[in-house]
Amino acid sequence: MRNLVALARHLGVTDEEILEALRRLNPHYRVSRYPDAANGVPMEVYSERIASELVGLSERVVSWVRKLLGEG
Repeated sequence: MRNLVALARHLGVTDEEILEALRRLNPHYRVSRYPDAANGVPMEVYSERIASELVGLSERVVSWVRKLLGEG
């Protein structure tokens, strides 16, 4: 599955904050897998602010998953 939101829904995720984070991360997930999808060189498409925001969203999702798994 190549859609983070669809994958989350398939797994039964209902936490709206996590789904929103995944919605925002989804297009960037595609770019990381398929650099041509960036319509440019990825390092020129992302600023430090954008990258920092995406890392924060990713960390929120990872933290949520760890909590579900009893690791955090």
